[in-house]
Amino acid sequence: MTQTSNNTIQETKPYRYKLSVGHMKSGSAQILVIKELTVQGDDFAECFSELSAGLKAFQTMELK
Repeated sequence: MTQTSNNTIQETKPYRYKLSVGHMKSGSAQILVIKELTVQGDDFAECFSELSAGLKAFQTMELK
């Protein structure tokens, strides 16, 4: 009897965008700003989609 083993290799996808945020003073208030939003890729449509995802992540951030 032959024993077979199935090994699954899970390839992790690198992050396609990098989002850096910071604080800035606007009058007497502190506001949250995007300092850097970098997208990497070869396909324009995919990069644009990742850019949108990065902006959506910024909009949904909740800081306490």
